[in-house]
Amino acid sequence: MQDIAIAVLESFDRYDPSQPFAAWAIGVARNQVRLYFRTLHRDRLRFSDSIIDLLSEDFSKISTSELHRLEHLQTCVDKLDARAKELCQARYSENQKPAQIAQWLGGSPNGVAKALQRIREQLKDCIQRHVQLDGGSL
Repeated sequence: MQDIAIAVLESFDRYDPSQPFAAWAIGVARNQVRLYFRTLHRDRLRFSDSIIDLLSEDFSKISTSELHRLEHLQTCVDKLDARAKELCQARYSENQKPAQIAQWLGGSPNGVAKALQRIREQLKDCIQRHVQLDGGSL
């Protein structure tokens, strides 16, 4: 995802403002995904170009309200305290299980799982507040 975001930023000067931004960004993402899978030629699992096209088509159908909720999610994550961000990073970016996180941070796996549950609730509430301020609903 970070590579895609960088690619979108680096190629932004080629974006035609008269065209939908989401469709253009998805096209950049599709090219990055293809490039990524070409570099994994030794890997047994590869997506064909037709599967990548189907995935990008589905992503292009994401509604504007869903995109706004994703933006609100980022805003809400930015508001988390350092420890909550650290837990989210370990669990969702690094795909660590609560037991691994507990070993790393000290504590119990159950305590980590409960903390993550509270963080998810906090994020959900924050997103709902932002959606309501926008005049929408979830």
